[in-house]
Formats: sequence, structure tokens, C-alpha cells
Amino acid sequence: MATKDHFGWHRMSWACVVFLGGSLTLGAIACNPSSLIDVQTPGSVVDPSAISTPAAAKQFYNSAIATFYQGYAGGGDVTQNLVAGTGMFTDELELAITFNDVSLDTRTGQLAKPYGPIYQLINQSRAGLQEAREALRLYAPGTEAMRSQLQALEANTVLWLAENWCSGVPLSVVHLIGSPEPTGPLSTTELLQRAVAMFDSSIALNADSMRFVNLAKVGKARALLGLGEFDSAAAVVHDVPTDFVYYARYGIVVNAIGFTYYASGRPQVWARDREGGNGLVWSVDPRAAITLVGGNLPAPAKYSVTPGISGTPDFATAVVTPKADAPVRVADGLEARLIEAEAAMRHGDATWLTTLNTLRHDCIGTAMCAPVPGLTAGNLPDTLTDPGIDSARVDLLFRERAMWLYLTGHRQGDLRRLVRQYGRDRENVWPSGVYFNPGSSIWYNIPSSANGTPYGTDVVFTTEEVSQSGGNETTYNPLYHGCLNLDP
Repeated sequence: MATKDHFGWHRMSWACVVFLGGSLTLGAIACNPSSLIDVQTPGSVVDPSAISTPAAAKQFYNSAIATFYQGYAGGGDVTQNLVAGTGMFTDELELAITFNDVSLDTRTGQLAKPYGPIYQLINQSRAGLQEAREALRLYAPGTEAMRSQLQALEANTVLWLAENWCSGVPLSVVHLIGSPEPTGPLSTTELLQRAVAMFDSSIALNADSMRFVNLAKVGKARALLGLGEFDSAAAVVHDVPTDFVYYARYGIVVNAIGFTYYASGRPQVWARDREGGNGLVWSVDPRAAITLVGGNLPAPAKYSVTPGISGTPDFATAVVTPKADAPVRVADGLEARLIEAEAAMRHGDATWLTTLNTLRHDCIGTAMCAPVPGLTAGNLPDTLTDPGIDSARVDLLFRERAMWLYLTGHRQGDLRRLVRQYGRDRENVWPSGVYFNPGSSIWYNIPSSANGTPYGTDVVFTTEEVSQSGGNETTYNPLYHGCLNLDP
């Protein structure tokens, strides 16, 4: 029953199949047909002879969602999910330890081509979502809302490919029954247009679950923003409530979010202020939830718990502990309001600043729109003022986006838009100059051996990076011959 498609995905036409730790594991993920969102520990596996049943179709559904969550923010390494990988590529994260491959930090793939596993996971997620939608359509009538959700999630994977990868990514099609269909390259614009169409299909398919409709609306508006259609983007999300949130949810046993810490509690990454001279200052903004490990290492604690420092910090007394089941936002009403604010700013409409200050006033405390605990009127005052200069207004708006959307996979797309839509020079947007990491006296006494290495000029991921199956897109897809260009 197992087949191998053009990108080396070993697909099995039954039960719950998910990519974990570099291999495909049958039954490694929970299959709970009664739940639309929860990822549970495994119970039973559908027999291959019974794939054409409603129960099997719903297990495909659960498996597809679990794989989507895995590629988005799961796994235990910074090269194995989109949120951490893009954080490293931009100014959100920097390596906190000295022996990891610095090509993650310096925006060059010459050392180890590190982003291949993320590309593979996203494409595997696309394939699983396609198969699950087909299974529900064929074998589980009355599941329009579930199919709408899967369509919106698949559209998000296309959106991620458009925002983070080079122009010219193929979107090969995988069927539940039959052989995969390889495709040729699509430009960044074509990928964004494809995402918009898929979000529209999701909205049209589902009129019952506003949660899934809002998921599709925020995603569609994000894609329209990438296309430069600001007014259309704002119109799409006008009726999305600010308190709307769609989470990627994780279980304690599998799909744990572990991109910032090893099992010992040692941080893999830290939040370096002003990385490469152009990076933002994250440590002073409560929305980024930065905590100091041992008093001097600013670790991102947005998805973690932080007990007090006890004794001399070492591997045995880590002061930051990852929460294995911490949810991560895929889309929310915060983003909807930020999109409206950007459209207003471009028209010279003063409501852009009012919207930003309203978010600061409302999205604190226990409000659903608050992205982290601990936000108060005291530490997040609603006192932003108009800087009076267009370039400074853009800086302010994109800083607010960065802080509200910290570690949710948005930063790389925003940096590309700053170049493409606002005319910024790429060397003034991404970290540049000479790489410097002072190291940590807590974990290691020496700075990184890469210090003095110039930052690379890469501003996009490429499809040539090696996957965990040992090949790349050009290896398995006869219609694909590489990126069309490497432009922002």
C-alpha cells in the first residue's frame, strides 16, 4: 500500500501517517474522529482494507491536521518547523549555543542547506490535507465544515511557500487514490493568487463554522497584503472579531513545541536585540515575552513557563521550561486589525494609529486577543503618537506587527514586503554586516567560532536544499528545474 511520490514522501493509504523525527510513522498520531482540534495519543489504527469508511476518512482528517501543526511549530529542533526556522533567518532568533550550524543565523545555505526539512514538512502537510479532503468528500458526507478547515490550512501552506521561499515553487498534487501529479514552477505572485483562490473555496464550502470562515478570511487578507492589494485585504477582515484566534494545538506526548529548548532546558536560541545592526529590540517589549536565563541570556519564553532562578544556573537547574502543549496562533483578530491599520496608513487615514492604540488598550489581561499572559496597561501603554514622517510611520506599524506577531511565522514575509512594497534596501532590512554572537557565560565560555563571518545576501529559502529523504525538489520532479529568481 505504500508509494513514493516525486519528493520522496513515503505515503501510506491508511490511518494516521505523520512525519516525525525524519521518518514516517503509522499510528504515531492520535486519531480522534470526535474532535475537530485536539491531537490525542494513539488509540487504534484503521485496517488498510477499510480505508473507504467514514471513520477512516476522519482519521485522515486528524492526521492531516497533526502534520500541519508539526510543520508549523512542532519538533525539537530549529530546522524542523516554520516558526523557528524563519525566526532564525530573520532577526527574531539567534543561536544561543556555539556548535550549531551558523548558516541558520547568517542567511546562507552554503554550509549545510539547513531548510530542506521544513520544505519537506510543509509539502507533506499539503499532501496530507489534500488526501484528507478527498477522503472526507468520498466517504464522509456532511463534513463540509471539516473540508473547509482543511482547505484553509492547505491554503496557509501555499501562503508560507510564497512568503518564505524563492519565486518558482511547484505545487504538485497528491491524490488519495492514484499517482501524484508533478507541476512546474509558480512565481511568488502566482502562489499568492493560488492561496487567495483556495481561501475563497474554503469560505464558499462552509457557512456553519465562523471559526473556520475567519481562519480563511485572515489568511486570504494576508495573501492579498502580499500582493499589494491593501484595501481588498482590509475589506476581507472587516468583520473578523478582534478576539478571534485559531490555534495550532499540541499534545504532551507527540508534536510538542520544542523549538527553543533541549530536553535539559538549555535554550537553543535567544532573542538577540539589534541583530546585525538592523534587528528590532525584542527584550523590552512584553509582547515578545523575553526572560533572562541566569540574568544575562534573553530567552524567548512565549511558549514556556519560567520558574525563578535557583542557585547557580547550569544544565540541571534550567530556569526556562518548555510547555509541551503550548498552542501557537496560526491566525487571529489581532492580525485582522493590523491589516486594517496598514491599509488606513497608506491612505493617510489617522485611524491607523487609533487602531494600533486600541489594540494596546484592549489586548491585555485575560482578553482572548492578548498573545501572552502578563500584558497590562502599565507595561503596554496605549500612547503611540504619529511620528509625522511616512517612513517613520511604516517603521512604527511594522514594529507593532513584529511584536504582536512574534514567533508566529510572519516576520520573513513582512521583511520581504518592506523591500518589495516600501522600497527599502535589503541590507537595511535583514541583519547584515559582520556576524557576532558573544556566547553565554552560563552554558559556554567562548563566543561563536563564526564571529567575523559576514552575513550572507540570501533573503529567501530555496528549493535546492537537501531534504531528510536525501534529495530535493529537482531530484524528484521532472517538471521543475530550480528557482525562477531569488528576489524579495
